[in-house]
Amino acid sequence: MLADSATWACFSLATNSYEKARYWLKKSLKVSVEVRNKQYVPDLLVNLAELSRKEKDYPQAVVYLEEALLICREISYKSTAVVILHNLGITLLSLEKYGSGRELS
Repeated sequence: MLADSATWACFSLATNSYEKARYWLKKSLKVSVEVRNKQYVPDLLVNLAELSRKEKDYPQAVVYLEEALLICREISYKSTAVVILHNLGITLLSLEKYGSGRELS
């Protein structure tokens, strides 16, 4: 179920079906939280952030990325934390918040 939802979410995101992507990502996120699969949650949040960035909703993207980063630090998921910091930097540039990156490191 979780893998199927994630697959549909990625397909929907790739085909610019943003509402479908959001539906499947949030469904996957809900299941991940319910089964306490913390390693999968940051990846889903990163995908939700990417969706928000595509829609130019940069503040929401920052919220998703910061939440994902907190979970990564909590579970020592360092490789994904690096990706999140990179995406957060790009998103903050889009918001023209140039000094914010230093606060998060």
